[in-house]
Amino acid sequence: MRFARVLTVVSAGCLLLACSADPAATAGPSEATIGPVVTSTTMSSGETTAVTSAESSTAPVETVQLPGSGSPGVEIALGEWALVPSAVEAPPGMITFRFRNLGTVPHALRIRTAGSGDNRLEWRAEAVSPGETALLVADLAPGTYEIDCPIEDAHGEHDQLGMEMIFTVHEGATSLTPLPDSPATEVPASDEAASSTAVTIAEFAFAPAELGISVGSTVTWSNSDPTPHTVTSDDFDTGPIDQGASGTVTFPAAGSFEYFCAIHPTMRGRVVVEP
Repeated sequence: MRFARVLTVVSAGCLLLACSADPAATAGPSEATIGPVVTSTTMSSGETTAVTSAESSTAPVETVQLPGSGSPGVEIALGEWALVPSAVEAPPGMITFRFRNLGTVPHALRIRTAGSGDNRLEWRAEAVSPGETALLVADLAPGTYEIDCPIEDAHGEHDQLGMEMIFTVHEGATSLTPLPDSPATEVPASDEAASSTAVTIAEFAFAPAELGISVGSTVTWSNSDPTPHTVTSDDFDTGPIDQGASGTVTFPAAGSFEYFCAIHPTMRGRVVVEP
């Protein structure tokens, strides 16, 4: 197997570390009453460059600038145990892959041509810790590529656990859009809180990240990611919500309720309940 040369540059910053529930744990439909909130869950070869940048959980959102911002590319969210890309195809040429570790253990990114043996090309970036973001830039010719997390640890082989995908490069593919400056999961909406009671979980993010509702409303979180997520706070916990399933929480009292995913703790949101 031939390997592409990889250059890794690590920048200074704060690393986000958080405790979480066992990502391998899953649960069926459940109901619970915790404090003032009622919760329930309803089933329904070339050169590459890797640049790592740590994100801070305490720094204001305005100061967070992810590497590769403004360059056309593919955003890939990594977590236990899935890869969620912003695109699955691209025109041939130099392609920037920005991957964010939203899980609780180290993850990495590897791109390989199909087949096996010495003629198989491979591009690989070094592992990043939870909360870190990195780039893998590769000059890809037309063809089909396997993208995965090559790490093997106490949990097993990450690609075999589900962290793998197919990426296609061909003429006529939709052009890639510029990578955003900051994580979509951390964009506040305090002045424009939505009046809807529906939150979508997609690409390891809650959308909208902040929701404004009235007392007595029930909020529904629907998971479209290929991995379970939770909606967890000091006042409520839906438990694991599988792909295609939903979890609901009823808010009988006013207040501001911050929540996160216990499996992928960089995922955060807030519900503001008005009288």
